[in-house]
Amino acid sequence: MKSEQAHKQTFDGIVDRYSGQLYGYLKKRLHSGDDVEDILQSVFFSFWAKMPFINPQKYPAYLFRTAHNKAINYMKKNSRYVEYETLKHQKISEPDFEDRKEKQRQQIIAAFQKLKPKEALAIELQYYQNMSYKQIAGIMETTPDAVDSLLFRAKKKLRHILQDSRQNHVLVNGETKNEIY
Repeated sequence: MKSEQAHKQTFDGIVDRYSGQLYGYLKKRLHSGDDVEDILQSVFFSFWAKMPFINPQKYPAYLFRTAHNKAINYMKKNSRYVEYETLKHQKISEPDFEDRKEKQRQQIIAAFQKLKPKEALAIELQYYQNMSYKQIAGIMETTPDAVDSLLFRAKKKLRHILQDSRQNHVLVNGETKNEIY
């Protein structure tokens, strides 16, 4: 009985510690709070079932890898819905400062979604979860040197995608306009 109580206390601590980070990670990919909560619950359900068999030092790696895989599976299953949600939030108008800021945010999200899943995960973990190369390597089941190379390539690719998207055509008052930021 005591080990079951310890198991539950450890689990509760892990949920408290990582649920916010995992929620943010999933929200950036799925955009729908209800879907994020469902997937997050599924991640923790899987973790609960496998927790006794996971090395405690690997808990974060297991959680982020499971969240990543479940998000990808969800997006594959619901790709039309996700694309619609992304497009629905884009503004097409003459931009003032706030509109321009929102448009740039949408371009970054769109560019991020063009990255390979491994590239997006590495950038997410480094910049949004503030993880070290060693922590990222543990989650991605690779070496810190491989993470360094992956991040270098991913950032270069992201810059290229964003540069290309800055010269896009936008419909303004019935006319096509080439915008350059």
